[in-house]
Amino acid sequence: MKILSIIILFFSLVNNIYSQSGWIRQYGIPNSSPNSVFFINPDTGFVAGSKGIIQKTINGGLNWFIVEDETNLNIRQIYFPSENNGYAIGDSGLIIKTTNGGDKWIRQKSGTENMLRTLDFVNNNTGYITSIYQLLKTTNGGNHWEIQNNIDSITDYSYVDFINPNTGWVYTDKGLYKSTNSEVNWDFQYLNEFGYDMLTMFFVSDSIGYISYSAVAISNSLLYKTVNGGTNWNLSTEVPNAMVSIFFYNNSYGWYSGAQDQIYYTSNGGSKWTRQNVPISSFIIFTSSYFVDSLTG
Repeated sequence: MKILSIIILFFSLVNNIYSQSGWIRQYGIPNSSPNSVFFINPDTGFVAGSKGIIQKTINGGLNWFIVEDETNLNIRQIYFPSENNGYAIGDSGLIIKTTNGGDKWIRQKSGTENMLRTLDFVNNNTGYITSIYQLLKTTNGGNHWEIQNNIDSITDYSYVDFINPNTGWVYTDKGLYKSTNSEVNWDFQYLNEFGYDMLTMFFVSDSIGYISYSAVAISNSLLYKTVNGGTNWNLSTEVPNAMVSIFFYNNSYGWYSGAQDQIYYTSNGGSKWTRQNVPISSFIIFTSSYFVDSLTG
């Protein structure tokens, strides 16, 4: 029996979902450009995007229904640290939370009007959010968010990724910083000496991670990999155009996607990347991907 591998990827110009085996259209989101996808299990997942719209599926993407559309603000990312507890962030300091699996969302006070970019939670209580000028942290499930001022002279926080309560990374306008004590202290790790634009970051473990850069001068994206927790970085692959999404299910299986209909896949931890065919007539940008196992996403 043939096993079909399913990918759910979202992009900005054509709102469709395709499967890895044949890339068959599965769903289009009306009146909203999706920015972020998150699945709790193979059946239950969420997409969030423009106009504050969050949609939910309980049958693996065959059908979707709207669970939130009241803010009318662009949502940048959605994340669930557990089955019932989830968060979404976006423009104008938007933070909304659910405690019942996404059926009802309540707005939280972020303390800022800045655009919120990325978020990450290590458990139901402790989480982090990046904005243009600030790094926010909560230790009580978002009831209170505090601005963190323990990295000197930072004016732009691009991305945050914690892989356990102690160890995490934040990418800033000064480069990459790492904490091993719940961000009490941050150690500078990596300087973007070539001046490339950072697109996305993903850590698989406390030792293995990836950073994607856009090299405008050569119109390519450069994907770098570390195997020692960010101390050293080596080029994993270089592909055309801007690649804005990277996701690894484990140390071996990963997907790298972005502009011009491009999706690349690795099954050996980035040693080799293979482009996958996507039969789409228009030029699109895949902006987000998520996998619940090595086959289903």
